[in-house]
Amino acid sequence: MHQLTNDEQNALYTRSATNTGTIVTVAGANVRAHPWVVFGAPMFQDTSPACWNWTLMAGDSTAGTDDPSHGYDSVRGAPRPIAGCWAAGQAASTAIINDANLRPPAGYTWNEHGVHVPNTSDVATYRTWFNQVVQAVSVREATYHGYTVLNSTWVALNTFVPVRTNYYVCMFPEFGLQYDQSYALANHRLYKPPMYDHWWLQVPAGAGHYVSLDTVTNNSLRIFRDSHIWANQAHQVLVMNVNGILDSHQAKLEVMGLLT
Repeated sequence: MHQLTNDEQNALYTRSATNTGTIVTVAGANVRAHPWVVFGAPMFQDTSPACWNWTLMAGDSTAGTDDPSHGYDSVRGAPRPIAGCWAAGQAASTAIINDANLRPPAGYTWNEHGVHVPNTSDVATYRTWFNQVVQAVSVREATYHGYTVLNSTWVALNTFVPVRTNYYVCMFPEFGLQYDQSYALANHRLYKPPMYDHWWLQVPAGAGHYVSLDTVTNNSLRIFRDSHIWANQAHQVLVMNVNGILDSHQAKLEVMGLLT
């Protein structure tokens, strides 16, 4: 793990304003975007990493089994991956997969279409269970990839005030009804299952500043200066306070010229 030095933090904040390739618009805000290209050569074989790949592995993996979705599938009862994913093989992962507290409440059914929730169940009951699954899986996923998760909590993103010297791994899950209700069991509503939607990093950037770093497949590294991803939207987001960034994150930011 790597904690940015004071010089690296200051450089990240300064260089993210002056050494970026383009400006992109995200949720109505102008955001700096740095191409995944150094000296004319693609850093990630002609494509950028997925958001989870960047946040959890600094883009070092292209294996499909590393996708966090496989872990969620295992929690709902699908076969565990043989290798690659956090859900494969380790005792700490088995404890998550077999945790009775993560089983769907009575009357719920979780399958490949989503979660079939009885019409008699209120949304708050479903949301509580949804959050429990997402939090347990996300913390385990981050730990598996080398982070020490000091604490984790759900926040309303538009009111979240970060400690600006902390390192955070953030994950937004898409909560709500499935658009297509044709697969819902009789007398049930079909909800989106516990699953990640978007991952990003938030790191200190010197002198009370911070930056959020994310990417979307086939897009640049996006750098939000003193701002969250989707800062003005009332998303419920899982925020994990962690012990730094991966050494590979530091190396890639260095190669991009963002830390010197």
